[in-house]
Amino acid sequence: MTQTALKPLPCPFCGAEKVSVKEGTTYRWAYATCDECGAQSGEVRRLYPQSAKDPEVIADAIAEWNKRATPPPIKAGDISITMRVDDNGEPVFNFDGADDATLAPIVAAFSVAMNALMEDK
Repeated sequence: MTQTALKPLPCPFCGAEKVSVKEGTTYRWAYATCDECGAQSGEVRRLYPQSAKDPEVIADAIAEWNKRATPPPIKAGDISITMRVDDNGEPVFNFDGADDATLAPIVAAFSVAMNALMEDK
């Protein structure tokens, strides 16, 4: 993994945004964890003597955290909103179930709200 700074997605269980990287089950592993509820990513391998504070280990653990299961779709009548995470760790939303004229104002309002949330980080 490259050492680009990936931003951890919010916790899928409690919504907290604070995520830490910790030592894993042995000296060869590390994982990301939610500081609020304790949810964890899968462990990622690190090379000895790297620590969980090494930038490459942090990037790998955050990438693993961001791969967690996609949340279920949100249903609002006939409209379904689904989310997935792209290769850069950014959320991508899909809106389905209605014609473009119906979806346009919903997508616009949702985009404004999501952008406001992202700016607060």
